[in-house]
Amino acid sequence: MRVHMNTAGSGIIHDSTHEIMKNYLFSEFKIGSYETELKYESILNSEVYNNCAQLMNCDPENVALFTSATDAWVSIIRMLRVKEKSEIWISDSEYAANVIYFSFLSNKYNLKLRRIPSISNFTIDLEWMRNNLSDNVSIVSITHMPSCCGIINPIEEIGELLKNKDIAYIVDACQSIGQLPIDVKKIQCDLLTGASRKFISGPRGVGFAFVSKKLSSKLSYDFFDLHVGYTDNFNKCLTVNTAKSFERSERSLVSICGFNNALKIRINDSDYNNENFVFFLEELKKIKSIKILFPDSYIQGIAAFQFKNCSASDGVKKLRDQGINLWEGTAQHTPFLSPHILHSKFVRASFDKNLSIHDIEIALNAIRKI
Repeated sequence: MRVHMNTAGSGIIHDSTHEIMKNYLFSEFKIGSYETELKYESILNSEVYNNCAQLMNCDPENVALFTSATDAWVSIIRMLRVKEKSEIWISDSEYAANVIYFSFLSNKYNLKLRRIPSISNFTIDLEWMRNNLSDNVSIVSITHMPSCCGIINPIEEIGELLKNKDIAYIVDACQSIGQLPIDVKKIQCDLLTGASRKFISGPRGVGFAFVSKKLSSKLSYDFFDLHVGYTDNFNKCLTVNTAKSFERSERSLVSICGFNNALKIRINDSDYNNENFVFFLEELKKIKSIKILFPDSYIQGIAAFQFKNCSASDGVKKLRDQGINLWEGTAQHTPFLSPHILHSKFVRASFDKNLSIHDIEIALNAIRKI
């Protein structure tokens, strides 16, 4: 039995999720892939969208599925018409892949990229935003929770600042959705993206997006696939007017079935209180052989620290050999979030509320001996 503290990478799927995916693959083996798709049609084309919508408190027609959270994020933003020489604001918590894409976008449209300053607890400076908002801002992109640590940015308060403005408000909720309640109506965002595999504890290979009607009306299609449209003598015709029109027809259907089950487990449990993580963090702070990163910030679900007696790589390997899964994090994945604190490598421990105190104690005892 392993102690899994790498949910920020990928959570452990539930027994029932594994069983559903196993049955789906067996059906493909027995009757064929397309035939199995027909057999599971209600799940693949309806139920999973309803459950995903319930998790985010939106309409199913605003939900689109992709192969990953990054795929969802890029697939939508690449269709956004951006005013030349306008500004894109990004958070210090921004995931590196998002920054890379915005760099390409800024070169294409001669845009100005601006980092929103952080306050002392490393969250967004709302006052700076309030004082600097102008008609020249076209996109505000906020990572709700960075991949390196469980800092929580105030996305609902940001939504209040941006409402009724002609600004695309984008939220990357990859690390927060599943461990924190997410309500897009309260957030008032135009795009919110997430992944099956992290704190929802679904399989890899599925990302998803909430796309508002306001944003959908501003997107310029550069492609749509044959499950949502057709071509007639070079005339293209879109036959679906929901967020599904942004998807690709070829998907990992077995993963989507597993994702649907993970969604049902999550939405049937309204308790998001992770008291066991609080216990872990408090005990971690008492260990003299480690250094906690971001010790004064309120964090949830993801802790970052360094061993004083060995490298992050060696420490993580020693623990993995004992059946304890942590992860060697890199500052390059969140390049703007206090690199002087993160340095280049660190240890990341992440888990949801289902990890028992018994397993946490096993991990803590092993960490104390590094």
